[in-house]
Amino acid sequence: MPDNDVARWASELPSTRGGTEDYAATSMRIRSENATKSIVTATITGDPQRIDHSRRREARVRWVGPTGSGTAVVAVPVKSVRGDEISVWLGPGGDPTAAPEKLDAAVMEGVGAALAVLLITAAGAVGLIGTVGWVLLRRRGADWEKQWLRVCTRIREEGR
Repeated sequence: MPDNDVARWASELPSTRGGTEDYAATSMRIRSENATKSIVTATITGDPQRIDHSRRREARVRWVGPTGSGTAVVAVPVKSVRGDEISVWLGPGGDPTAAPEKLDAAVMEGVGAALAVLLITAAGAVGLIGTVGWVLLRRRGADWEKQWLRVCTRIREEGR
């Protein structure tokens, strides 16, 4: 992995930022994204079509909103028919976009980051304790081997 890839990967680890910082950044992002969205009432102008053998459907809709009128193919409720009115969220360019994200997502991201930091720290501690235990066990085994060699050498020397 080149150095810049490693740096980018490390900067994305949750352990590089705390839960509070993650919450603040996500909260700010959600607020700024949500501020650019507006909702309009759109009329379904085409017959709703099933998407890939699922229960979801999409249809062509038409709306008149703050940035003018427009048409697009969007997801519609399962039981909707041509002529029904639905709510469509528009982004800053007037194109359909996802509904505004709730601030609860920022809380969950902050808690998730804090938990990730906790788990990574705990895993590191367990790994360190295990490694130290293994090293000490190997060292004790080597000491026992030296002691047995001394005992065996004395027994051999006394037996002559």
